[in-house]
Amino acid sequence: MVIQEKGRNILNYKIQYFENESWKDFANGTTMSSNGTYDFETVTASKCRVLIEESKEKPAISEIEIYYKKS
Repeated sequence: MVIQEKGRNILNYKIQYFENESWKDFANGTTMSSNGTYDFETVTASKCRVLIEESKEKPAISEIEIYYKKS
């Protein structure tokens, strides 16, 4: 998964997927880079979200990429 933040305003966030009627965390952090890359075990989910819990100013994400990466 790759997330591109526009600017550097996000201070606290979680990346989550939806499984069995609830949101599950698979990554979190205190700063997001302009081109953050996240590797995780393969999951099957109907939804995915970036939950921004704190930011300096109005946060902006310009792109999110989710794909299967072969080992």
